[in-house]
Amino acid sequence: MSEPDQNEPSGLRILIKSSDAKAIQTLQDLQTEELYNTHTNELKEMLDMCYKFSDNYLAILEKYVLSCTKISQKELYRIAFSAEMEQAHFGQRPFSKFKNDILKELEIIK
Repeated sequence: MSEPDQNEPSGLRILIKSSDAKAIQTLQDLQTEELYNTHTNELKEMLDMCYKFSDNYLAILEKYVLSCTKISQKELYRIAFSAEMEQAHFGQRPFSKFKNDILKELEIIK
């Protein structure tokens, strides 16, 4: 996913890996890794927020911050991570797939 990089302002660098040759070629053709690396500051902010509020970030947000409102899991996810939760809706909010993949890898979401 990411590793420290002194050349990036956020100190992070995204590395995309796949065992599928076609996927690798597509990612290279679309310059996905380069595109993602232009947004590492956003990734760093999201990671900082998740670490500061522990692995129970969504539960804490729902219970203590948004307890006076009736909110769905999709809405909670959108508020917490500025991303869509469902793959069918990734195109509605920038970097939803990017964020979703990172959050899954960190086991913040399933």
